[in-house]
Amino acid sequence: MGDLPIQPGGRSRHDGLMLGVGRVSGTGAVLALAGAAIAVGLVSLQAFTAAVPYLGPSDVLRQGVPALVIGVVAALVVLSGRRRSGPALLVVAALAAAAPGLSIGLEQRWSGWVAVGALGWLLAPAVVASALTFPDGRLPGRGGWMVAWLVLGAGATAAIAVAVSYDPAAWSWCRCLGNPLSAGVGRDGYLRLAAVRTAGHAVVAVVGIVGFGVFRFRASLRRRTRLAFALMLFVLLASWAAADVADLMTGQPPPSWLVTVSDAALLLLPVLYVVGYAGRRPSRAHVADLLLAVREENDPRRQRDLVARALGDPQAVIAWWDSGSGKYRDHAGWTVDPPEQDMLAVDTPGGPVAVVVSDRLDWVGPGVRDSLAEALRLAAENRRLTAELRSTLDQVRDSRARILTASDEARRRIERDLHDGVQQLLVSTGIKLNLAVGRAAGAVGTQDLIAALDDASGDLNRALMELRQVAGGIAPTALAHGSLANALQELALRAPVPTTVRVTGTGDPDQPTASTVYFVVAECLTNMAKHAHATRAAVDVELEDLIRFTVSDDGRGGAVLDGVGSGLRGLVDRVDARGGTFDVASNATGTTVTVSLPLRVAERGEP
Repeated sequence: MGDLPIQPGGRSRHDGLMLGVGRVSGTGAVLALAGAAIAVGLVSLQAFTAAVPYLGPSDVLRQGVPALVIGVVAALVVLSGRRRSGPALLVVAALAAAAPGLSIGLEQRWSGWVAVGALGWLLAPAVVASALTFPDGRLPGRGGWMVAWLVLGAGATAAIAVAVSYDPAAWSWCRCLGNPLSAGVGRDGYLRLAAVRTAGHAVVAVVGIVGFGVFRFRASLRRRTRLAFALMLFVLLASWAAADVADLMTGQPPPSWLVTVSDAALLLLPVLYVVGYAGRRPSRAHVADLLLAVREENDPRRQRDLVARALGDPQAVIAWWDSGSGKYRDHAGWTVDPPEQDMLAVDTPGGPVAVVVSDRLDWVGPGVRDSLAEALRLAAENRRLTAELRSTLDQVRDSRARILTASDEARRRIERDLHDGVQQLLVSTGIKLNLAVGRAAGAVGTQDLIAALDDASGDLNRALMELRQVAGGIAPTALAHGSLANALQELALRAPVPTTVRVTGTGDPDQPTASTVYFVVAECLTNMAKHAHATRAAVDVELEDLIRFTVSDDGRGGAVLDGVGSGLRGLVDRVDARGGTFDVASNATGTTVTVSLPLRVAERGEP
């Protein structure tokens, strides 16, 4: 047969390629073309069998089955309800796969057999372009369209070159009809042109591998079916490229095993295509996943991914209504202007909630759209309730902080009043009593008066001492007029068991934070004296960006945070109000209280 154009080819992806327009307008047109491709495949198989009856069944099936399989897959994809580029490109691939066999069957019956066979050179470009539509039936953006047009243009150029240069009857290569389209290139010119065409075919295969890797390989790894599709595409295009390189280097046909590999990959590829394509169909199950997700999490990006999966559209966009700006914003915060078409508006009686922008909304049923809208309403309600809960928690925390601040301020005011008022008055009274005792001591017969005055002076001193202790418990003088380290050292001196204090770091906490540290340590040492039966205690304070301090003893343990009547609960509330954490570890060898507080630095002029 000579250099008959039975080279493996590919499929093309552009919807408008079959009709000469930009896009096939409806499902019926593409379905009719798919039926025509199946019919052409059957005619090709019959004609090829009649023309070469001496070939075995495996050779006949190898030539005719790919066209039938691809044509059936194109029909199935069309029936799935899609009106995208993928089905039309599958039709192109089916026709290109059937062209070489039909050409052989017509070589002694019709002079246009060379032009028919030249269509086989569209197979490789069609495979590349169709693979770029996997698994959603659309070309991936402008870059995908550029690759598709590039390879389809290369295939069309090769087909035209064959149609106007191949004339085997004139060169006595076969007993067949001549090519009326031949431009008289001549046998040697055709062979040189064939070498260029073969090299171009290898380049198309390489471009297909690179293009799929750039635009679709990452998406293909999400499921095993897509990974298998990527593998089959690589095997097919690599085997074709290897065959072309072998032809250019040696001038010999490729080994039989390489042909077998490429034929097997060509049969499996459309099967994997339709499996992955079907997996992108919108379904109620995917909407159910969305409903479950919005109940359990509140991640806008995750919700967008689930909506895209439910619609079978990875380019779907969810824009949420922002009442503050009066605009719709997507999960990344970008403003979205909803189009007039291909948009699902989700509203409530209280106002707009969200819009879903996707050109596949008209392919899903009303039930799916209604469920999708309900899921988004539920997601919006969850977001509102979550925001309200966070706001309430912030208000409670602020309220507790204000209560503690007011309590600390009241304590300091009481301490000042006691110190500047009652305490000073008692001191003055004590001095006067002492003066009276001194004067009465020189008088005769005043022993009873002296004893009475002396007793009154002693009672007054004891009252003064107790009053100072009470005032120190309300607001320690060492903390009010000195540093936190000094206040803790003074506190350790009054502890019932030997207590060591270690303060490190250069942080200077403000008065409320220092008071929190002081009173937590004081309460821990008091609890230790009452319940722990400890022989020693230690206080370790780190004043860095985060104040962290521990109070530990070697007592009998048993301290619990949530026990009935536990005195630690008030300390937890105090620490939590300051934004800190409180932890207790207690066992038979002792108890350790660990507290962390954010360091709020004292401002200048603050005591």
